[in-house]
Amino acid sequence: MAETGTLVPSEVFEARRKTAYVGKEVDWALRFADGHEEPSGYARVLFRSRPNELSYVAVTVPRVDYPWLAGMRRGEPVQVHGCITEIGSRSIELTGVTLMPLVEAAH
Repeated sequence: MAETGTLVPSEVFEARRKTAYVGKEVDWALRFADGHEEPSGYARVLFRSRPNELSYVAVTVPRVDYPWLAGMRRGEPVQVHGCITEIGSRSIELTGVTLMPLVEAAH
């Protein structure tokens, strides 16, 4: 099994024993895919590791802690740190999440 520092979402999806990754902490540079506000004061946010990929990483965070999420556009990079709690056929759920927007270098 790969060390957490080198683990990537595609490796988790392709693993035979996905449950071996539950409980692992990850720190991934991902791309914003979509999100919505929930009445409870939280935001449900989806990220992808590559553009147009079907699988995604899902998180639920307090809206008040991440006001910049409201201005995110699809494809913008975000550093996502959290613990894997669930792995579905096309999704990885993280909890204990911290997010930080990343700035892409100008081309």
